Amino acid sequence: MDRHSEHGNVLFLILIAVALFAALSYAVTSSNRTGGGSTERERAGLVASEIINYEIALRTAVTKLQASGCSLENISFDHPGWGHNFYRHTPPSTDNCKVFHPQGGAVSFRNGLTWNPESALGPGWTVYINGETSVADVGTPDSELLMWIFLDDANICDVISDRLSVPLTPDTVSTHVFGTYDGSFQNLADNFGDDLGSAYVGTYSFCNSNNAYISVLAAR
Repeated sequence: MDRHSEHGNVLFLILIAVALFAALSYAVTSSNRTGGGSTERERAGLVASEIINYEIALRTAVTKLQASGCSLENISFDHPGWGHNFYRHTPPSTDNCKVFHPQGGAVSFRNGLTWNPESALGPGWTVYINGETSVADVGTPDSELLMWIFLDDANICDVISDRLSVPLTPDTVSTHVFGTYDGSFQNLADNFGDDLGSAYVGTYSFCNSNNAYISVLAAR
């Protein structure tokens, strides 16, 4: 690939990240103009804002690392806070390609338990990042780099869906989502947005009917 084409691809990634950042930031800030509601709804609103902000931070970091020369396959989410090493690449990624490392993406690590304190999944298993599933009309038919956050409180997904204007629909994937991203991708047969009437077609962020928040960190 020549340098002009490479620079054009980086610029395109940055423009997409800026547009998504603006849309998600609006979703967060506009929520501050709505008041009232029950204590549960207020808590759900606060958690929804934290989740969307975390998504913005992760997607921005991935775009930054790609622009700095890290291939998507070399970008690592390894961190001791997971309580396991399943995000570790073989061979390990360099520090400058690690999302949570100060010399890399410099994102503050969150394991998601404060968003889902009653989770039966345990530490390191409320948030998943993997490359096994595609979202229809996002990038190519290849699987995306996705973040999943599993939530026991349906109010949080209700708030997120309202803010992003993406309704909850019974569009689910039948295949497992419990792989962890170690630099490899799989293309599974069942993907988001391939059900008739799905609201998820071409959508980068949404909650599904199982109270899981799904976000495309990088399209392929």
